[in-house]
Amino acid sequence: MRAKELVPILAEIYGVPFETAFMIDRSLSEAGLRAKGRGRSLPEMTRREAIIFLVACMITLKATRAGQEVQSWLSADGWINDEIDLGVEAPQEMIGEDKAKGPTIRNYHMREVVQRLNYQPKDGDGLPTYINMIDCLVAVCDMLEANHLTGEALKFEISVSHGWAAVSVNERFSGGYSEIRFQSEAGADDPISFETQISKSAVVYGNALLALAVRTAPELKGKRSDNG
Repeated sequence: MRAKELVPILAEIYGVPFETAFMIDRSLSEAGLRAKGRGRSLPEMTRREAIIFLVACMITLKATRAGQEVQSWLSADGWINDEIDLGVEAPQEMIGEDKAKGPTIRNYHMREVVQRLNYQPKDGDGLPTYINMIDCLVAVCDMLEANHLTGEALKFEISVSHGWAAVSVNERFSGGYSEIRFQSEAGADDPISFETQISKSAVVYGNALLALAVRTAPELKGKRSDNG
């Protein structure tokens, strides 16, 4: 779908006023985060562009500055927040199951998300590698669509004031609770103040991501744009 068609649909689903949604989309377009097109040639809104629009709707304080406010979240990096065994390095061990200790990534669907990201626990220098938040949300949408899931057990939360976000799944029949947590450059500068600050956050559930996924085309596996 083109942006002028998709934005009002998503705005209605997400409960964002149409005027605000169009201002956010315009700001993202002006910041180069959505293709504008030329003349009568208007490109389809990509899944990644739609996800960035969703994130902007969740964090933006001033709609006309959405393109600037969302920037720190495009590079937000995350890590698997399940109980990870020390010393596990091989990707197949990170994603697979150890019969003695159980699955490192508890939830079945979260493991599929991580597999779609081609996640590598350590890089060539032995340093830990991280998961980009936008890449992860693209993989979540791909997984929801491919498996025909409703997404009811999945949650995406952003703490705007504290600069963290999380994708979590809590399913009774496919591995229980699993989480990937992200940190951005946004939020308070003093970590100690987190305990006293009022946390300003936004939450969407899997059905909101599914509504986006069914209206956009999946990306090629392993593809990552310069925006994220």
